Amino acid sequence: MATTSPRSVDIRQTLSVQWRVFLNWWGAELAALLPTSWRSGEIDPFEACLSSVDEGVFSVRRHQGGRWVEVARKSLEAGDSRTQQQAIHAVLKAAHLRPDQPYLLALPPRQVLRKEIALPLAAEENLRAVLQYEIDRYTPFRADQVYVDYRVLHKDAALGKITLLVGVVPRGVVDQAVQTLRQGGLKPAAAVTLDDLSPNVAPLNFLPDAARPKRSLRLSKANMALLALVAVLGVAAILFPIWIKREASIQLIPVVEQADRATQKVEQLRDRVQAVQQTYNLLSEKKRIQPSAILLLDELTHLLPKDTWVQQLNLNGNTLQIQGDTGSASKLIGLIENSRVLSGASFTAPLTKGAGENTEHFQLSAQVDTASLVPTQAQVLAAVKAAPPQPVASQPAKPAVPASAAASAPVSAASAANPANPAKVPAASAPKSAPSAPKTP
Repeated sequence: MATTSPRSVDIRQTLSVQWRVFLNWWGAELAALLPTSWRSGEIDPFEACLSSVDEGVFSVRRHQGGRWVEVARKSLEAGDSRTQQQAIHAVLKAAHLRPDQPYLLALPPRQVLRKEIALPLAAEENLRAVLQYEIDRYTPFRADQVYVDYRVLHKDAALGKITLLVGVVPRGVVDQAVQTLRQGGLKPAAAVTLDDLSPNVAPLNFLPDAARPKRSLRLSKANMALLALVAVLGVAAILFPIWIKREASIQLIPVVEQADRATQKVEQLRDRVQAVQQTYNLLSEKKRIQPSAILLLDELTHLLPKDTWVQQLNLNGNTLQIQGDTGSASKLIGLIENSRVLSGASFTAPLTKGAGENTEHFQLSAQVDTASLVPTQAQVLAAVKAAPPQPVASQPAKPAVPASAAASAPVSAASAANPANPAKVPAASAPKSAPSAPKTP
């Protein structure tokens, strides 16, 4: 298990103390920029009136010209509370003051005991509780005999000390003076000493918490008007961007509608293009699927033997039906199976004697491989290069005799010698789905 060295613990404690000292200093510097009443949570002493009750004399002072000036005083004769109230009101009337103005209770300095003491910096968080517990060590009074207040004078993070100015005043002095002022209708906001009042420094306040006036949440009409103005501005700040976006959206509606109409036109054109493309592709696909008759005839011309005459060709889809005479019908099946275009050859009818001598009449069918009949680009280019140039003649050229017709001339001559025999057509000249014409001898 990992352990922490004492040195690392001391470093962390030192950093923690320095961090708290920095935050306290920073807060104090920021608080110095605020009015005294805001910093202490109470009224500004220099904006209030100082009222004192000392040896049966009630007096009122105001801050004028940088000093405290006594504006009225009157002796409080022994009597009931009504008599004292009348005397206090007479002083206020003479000083042109009202009872509802802010007042401070000015205690006689001789009744207050002040002393500087140093405490450990660790006690900073609970200074008031520590002073209440230790007050009998620094003063001749017990905690229940006096009211205590303090002000921080100095902090020394290096030594871990905090220096305080502690003030104590007997409770009887404060309680009697507060009671006298309240009988006259005054409610003091604090109990201070005149020599402790200085600008930008919160004075020691010996007024007990129970006697301190509660901060009123009632707002003046000006504050309420300002609050309402802030609320209106806040609502306007929220709604104004929304209103701007709404206006921009309204202005964009015609643009969006125009773009929508243009989009619809583009979609219609796209649909028309797709329909035309599908029609074109349909024809191309049919052309691709349908075997080429010219290529098929060329394949049969090179495939069938010279002693074979084709009388009829039928191409139904990918099924090719051949009918004609040949010298050996059994060889036709093997030749067709070895073809790169045809496959699945079989006779569809029994063999019979052909019209020529030593021939057999056959009827067979085979399947055409459509993909093999599509010429490649290389084959097309080779055919174009191999084709001889056509000479320009003044008279139309005579039709050329196919090589297969010349090769099968003996068979044609035999057929011509026998006029009773029907005319036969070589495989190269047989048209699709039609009887072939007689072969030229």
